[in-house]
Amino acid sequence: MKSSKVNTKYNNRSWVRNISAGLALMLAAVTLLQAGTANSKEAELAMTTMEAEIIAEIDQMLFEEELSLEETVMMEVEEELAIEVNIYDDNNELIASGNPEYDSELRKLMNKADYLSELGNQQYFKISK
Repeated sequence: MKSSKVNTKYNNRSWVRNISAGLALMLAAVTLLQAGTANSKEAELAMTTMEAEIIAEIDQMLFEEELSLEETVMMEVEEELAIEVNIYDDNNELIASGNPEYDSELRKLMNKADYLSELGNQQYFKISK
């Protein structure tokens, strides 16, 4: 069997290697030229301004979140401190009510009474004789 003759003009390995190297050099040159024009002073200044605006917005959001977190904690502490105590006698009549932190008499009655229940910031006690 006779094989057909292949055109060897374009199949030479060194010719293909030279073309590949030439294309690689041209691609590298184009990339370097584009990178050089992208690093102009105006582009850096515009990007710096944009970055500064974004950083300022992020700082503002973080500051607002910190304030809201502090406010939330303060509200929780105030709710815990604002406990209302109601003390009843054997006939289920209200003897005293208020905040035991500010009223020492109420605190004494609360220490003598039995704990019944708690609902929200209201605590209920009953004094048995």
